[in-house]
Amino acid sequence: MPVVGGMAIAGEMARGFPIPRFCKIRRSMALAGTTVQCAGAAVMESRPRVLVVEDDMLLRGVICEQLAHAGYEAQGVADGAEAVRELRNGEWETVLTDWGMPRMDGLELLRIITGGWPDTPVVMISGEPSEKAMQALRCGAFAWIQKPYGPMQLLQTVRAAVERACVLRALARCRLKPE
Repeated sequence: MPVVGGMAIAGEMARGFPIPRFCKIRRSMALAGTTVQCAGAAVMESRPRVLVVEDDMLLRGVICEQLAHAGYEAQGVADGAEAVRELRNGEWETVLTDWGMPRMDGLELLRIITGGWPDTPVVMISGEPSEKAMQALRCGAFAWIQKPYGPMQLLQTVRAAVERACVLRALARCRLKPE
């Protein structure tokens, strides 16, 4: 289920439910807006919201700028405690977080998000060894991006995470039952 490197999730099963024929996902080429339809009713139509959690102010700004240029609504916060406040105040399609931060590390934030917002994919970023990547994926991270990384890898991974969130939320709103 975790996607590393931003592979597309089309046709993947979401939480054990096959993606039904009557649910369609339409994306603009620039991802300026994503519309998920379920039996003809629009479920989401807006710029996908990405919460960027990074203690390095310069890197946080660069990531938010890249995401905004790609059509996302990106907001940056400096640590996990700020991220939890933002998650409580609004709906986010995905969270992009650094591993090593003061006050609350990325793994602790991941555990809070998977417990409180299970339909919000978390993408972890770090330059740490692969043991931490495996730990994050076991704890529910959608993907792990190893530093240094290129902008295309970041954007592809975020796009896959946003698509995942849209599918999970569309399924929940359609009140689908397993076949």
